[in-house]
Amino acid sequence: MNQEKMTFKSHKLQVDFLTLSMENVSNIKKIQEFANYLFKNSGFNCFLSEGNTRKITQTLFQNLATKDTAIIRINYWRVTVIEFPGQSGQKLYQLLKSRQLDWKFFPRQSLNLTRFDLCYPLIKTDTFDSRELDQFLIESRKHILDKTQTRTVKLINNKKGVILGINKRSNPRYVRVYETQSTIRFELELKNSALKDVKEKLFSYQFDDFESRLTQLYFHYIKKFFNLDSCFVTWLIDFIRKDYGNQARTQLVLATEYFTNITCIFENQSSERVYHLLQFLNFIKTLNREDCTQHLLEGKSYFVHTFLLNDFINFIGIKNIKTQRFKTREYFSQLLKNDPIIEQFEDCSFRVFATFLYSSVYKKSNRWFVRVYINEDLYKYVYPFVLSKSFRNYDNKTDCILKLKLIRSISVKSTKKVFYLSQFLEQLKLSGRRIVNVKQDLIFLIQEIVQQGIIQSKLELVHKNGNIQQLDQDQLTIKKLNLRVKHLVFYEKLDYK
Repeated sequence: MNQEKMTFKSHKLQVDFLTLSMENVSNIKKIQEFANYLFKNSGFNCFLSEGNTRKITQTLFQNLATKDTAIIRINYWRVTVIEFPGQSGQKLYQLLKSRQLDWKFFPRQSLNLTRFDLCYPLIKTDTFDSRELDQFLIESRKHILDKTQTRTVKLINNKKGVILGINKRSNPRYVRVYETQSTIRFELELKNSALKDVKEKLFSYQFDDFESRLTQLYFHYIKKFFNLDSCFVTWLIDFIRKDYGNQARTQLVLATEYFTNITCIFENQSSERVYHLLQFLNFIKTLNREDCTQHLLEGKSYFVHTFLLNDFINFIGIKNIKTQRFKTREYFSQLLKNDPIIEQFEDCSFRVFATFLYSSVYKKSNRWFVRVYINEDLYKYVYPFVLSKSFRNYDNKTDCILKLKLIRSISVKSTKKVFYLSQFLEQLKLSGRRIVNVKQDLIFLIQEIVQQGIIQSKLELVHKNGNIQQLDQDQLTIKKLNLRVKHLVFYEKLDYK
């Protein structure tokens, strides 16, 4: 399956500043021509500046009804620089994408992209506390100095609050984190050499490649500066998971979508339906897109897949095919009625994608076939839903609930994962010997997840009296999972290679 191009919009990135430079066009008449074009064609107020500062020396064109701004200046090296600060940079970029502004007006041979800022604006929640943000910035500075080779990290106080600056301002990659009225902004300022491999994509209107490469550059550079356990960088964790998921679609990886906190999905009746959905989402990733037809309905594209029922049964590893074939046929017949199930997933876009226009099971030449119309976006969805081998199927209802509970404990936004052992065992209401079997299965599944590189090998057993026992996964035994243990804690492994 081909990986989809990354876009600024899909990763909620904003263009925050854009600077162009031109050589040998420093005479005032030519500058006025540029200003006139930008003003009349695109509505930019144009101001003249001189030297290496933004101090305005002359207003060239201005409409007081708009704040869109272009600052044109001739620097000390007689190079003409046109700056589009803040939202003006965003506007210019959108004009270029929509072809409302033409590069042909600029001297193409000497035109250069000298600065391009990208920003992730984290929206403040109702529980936002400025003191927590200040503490995050302080801890981030310490983290950068302790864990990276970056030596220039400054905390700057001004009237608007604390600003975290990473690297020297002259560095081709300069990072700022600061607070606005409604957001916390994580800005990456890219200059000169940091843009040399992508600027031609912009000038040749290859915006898909341009955005994909800069999006990856942004996230891979930013993520190394912050402690990923912080609530202020969950969006970074999302990117790491998605990026790794795209790389690992053909590997055995436990990487499922995030469940809501609704516990009813683990009742016997609905738990199996949830599991069937996860199984099928894994299976469709193995289907060849070239072997299917496409159906367009009301602007949405669906892939029409027809496959052998036995292929699905073999994929999930059902041992007794005869006894399970009827149940599996019934599942595909009911696939259209999965709305109450997908509502248990946290991501709204997934809930829209994971809908099926049509599903049927029929017999032909003594073989059972399944035909399903699948929303195209399921193929593009960045969470791969790849279950490791032991999670592809379950032996009984207890096994189903155990695996779903474990999947759910992992499928949370926090890097800290909690499996509520005592609560889970109480809900099962099983005899002593069967409880031992469940504990043994739990240990085996945890070890498999560790081996797949999803969680770290270091675990914590939190006792009911508050004591915490730290141990490695290979030290976990049935005896240690005794009645004194309240829950298990394990941590996501984010240093994917």
